Amino acid sequence: MTAQPPRMPEHLRKRDGQVVPFDARRIMAAVSRAQDAVGDADPGLPVEVAELVVLTLVGRAEADRVGMVAESRRVPSLEEVQDLVEEALVGLGRTRVARAYILYRDRRSRARATLSVSETGMRGKQAPQVRGEAGVSPWNRSRIAAALVRESGLGGQIAEEVARRVERQVLALGATRVSSGLVRAFVDQELEGLGLYDAARATEPVGIPRPDLRALLRAPRDDRRSTEARHGTPNGSGERRVGASIMARWARQDWMDEEFVRAHQAGELLALGLERFHLPLVRSVSASGLGDGGVARALGPLTTLLDATAHGVVLEGICDLLGPPRRARETDRAVEVLVALGALARASGRRLDLANPGGRGPRPMVQLLSALVHGLAGGLAMPKLFLEHAAAAEALEAEPALAEGLEELLAAGQVIPVWSAHGESFAGPGLARRSRERGPLTLGAAVAVDLVRLARRAGPWNEEAFLSSLVERTESAVDAVAQLAAAQEDLSPGIPVGRRLHALVPVGLGDVLRILGDGIARPDQGARVLGVLRDAAQQAAERAGLVIELSTLLSGPASSVLARRAAGEARPTQAGLFGEGPLPESERVERYLSGFDLGAAQSSWEPRDRGASLAALAATLPTGALWPLHDPLTSQRAGLACLSTWSAFVAARAELLEPRVLRPAVTAHAAGAAPRPAEAGLPFEQPARPRA
Repeated sequence: MTAQPPRMPEHLRKRDGQVVPFDARRIMAAVSRAQDAVGDADPGLPVEVAELVVLTLVGRAEADRVGMVAESRRVPSLEEVQDLVEEALVGLGRTRVARAYILYRDRRSRARATLSVSETGMRGKQAPQVRGEAGVSPWNRSRIAAALVRESGLGGQIAEEVARRVERQVLALGATRVSSGLVRAFVDQELEGLGLYDAARATEPVGIPRPDLRALLRAPRDDRRSTEARHGTPNGSGERRVGASIMARWARQDWMDEEFVRAHQAGELLALGLERFHLPLVRSVSASGLGDGGVARALGPLTTLLDATAHGVVLEGICDLLGPPRRARETDRAVEVLVALGALARASGRRLDLANPGGRGPRPMVQLLSALVHGLAGGLAMPKLFLEHAAAAEALEAEPALAEGLEELLAAGQVIPVWSAHGESFAGPGLARRSRERGPLTLGAAVAVDLVRLARRAGPWNEEAFLSSLVERTESAVDAVAQLAAAQEDLSPGIPVGRRLHALVPVGLGDVLRILGDGIARPDQGARVLGVLRDAAQQAAERAGLVIELSTLLSGPASSVLARRAAGEARPTQAGLFGEGPLPESERVERYLSGFDLGAAQSSWEPRDRGASLAALAATLPTGALWPLHDPLTSQRAGLACLSTWSAFVAARAELLEPRVLRPAVTAHAAGAAPRPAEAGLPFEQPARPRA
């Protein structure tokens, strides 16, 4: 019978009985450390010692095989290998290195003995078993000490003292089995008893009470009030609501300072996307960067991008996914793509919107708008489109029959008009893409500011006091943004974000103007409010090393949350001031006015007046979204003339931003003609009074 070659050692048994793969490189590393301790620079010694140890183990394994020793006996132990290393060093005459290795091994042994539970320490009591998420395990005090060092940053001696005290508490119970939660409670108690409050906070679990857990799981999917912390993300399943609640609690407990938490809970400031605060809110990416192969291959990268954001993704260059327009089936193909994108957004619980569609000539835009019109008529869920007026005008010039469909898209909010500064293009909430910028854009954090509270405290006709308090509140809001931005950088360091910006979100602008104007909303006053807010935010952001812009587009999700939190405050109205009845103590409001909404009265204005008022209101913002274009409660009423309002907005904005010295009216005024208010050099012109 032919003798088989000896088998090399494959495994190693550790001290706790665990069997792991055998690795000779660990032997060489241990010998190298011993050499460094005594200044031995022989590079061949670690390899020579490892070879001797391996040869010895192979010989013993062969002897065991011949002697029919059980398989478990042929697995060398860690202690056996360390003994062989000592013998090899002594046999090679390297006594100094052997002495250093023995001393290192002895120190490690005494350290383990210090952390382990001895029979004397047990005082005759049987150690209990610990029941945790991974099952039942034997009691081990060293795990507590190691966890305290790893999780709380405590020193070894303090961690061992805490572990020893916890062990005494557990043994005093006399129980045969304890839960890991009970052990953690004992740890927190001992940490606080020693005055180690920061360490206790670091190990404190983040959870939710069982009644709240039950309520979150049982809440209906359309119950928006049960998920205030989500701030506009889809309601989703019970599991998502539970996860959102835990993440929001963790953000408030560990990542927001006390002042921010107080302002957030009181409703003065509101951190958006707190249920996923570790992720950026919005990312804007180009479809061409998702790879070739059309929409089928783009869905995978889009899914990854959606999962890496708290609010959603803005996809630019959608026409690259739609492909070149074909007369026969161009609309059907585009509808299929948009429906797929809408389904992907719903499944992820995020938003997926479109901006800067791209394409050459007007035909791609005609194709996209036609698909959106078909989807709206069929009740299909599709992404919203942020659209510049120039692109819409070019498409209507090529296809005039689209005017009625575009009117419906604007009324339904499926198409949102946007404007941009020269050399930029709107790329999402708070995001503006530069002319030659190709990489992704990221809106990191956003904090909503309740303007209505400040206006109520200032009172009617007291704009100066309101703006002064607004500047103070803006500094607090920028501090809050900085905290959220730091959390994102710490918790999501590997996510490529491109150029990162942040946002402040003014909430209740229309309500503020009615309060300051004692019932009359003046667009020029709103422009001053937005201008002061933007300037104060950018100055504070520069000191904090951030880039911050305003985004009225994100005010919708926060308007109902902030209004409900402030529902108990006094809110005198003009009718109450002059009515015969007593002044009500408070007026419950379900939501503030969002974006550029100036209230229901604005919907009765002529399109020219409505567009002019919106242009005056938005004059201090270089880039933004004209949302809402009308009163949302009357969006389906005939005769809104959204296209006319949009065109009037564009014309009025161009007139407002035109240099005064070039305006013909100024020349007429110099010749002695009586100027109109806007021509007399006033920064804004109040639109005509609404007709009854």
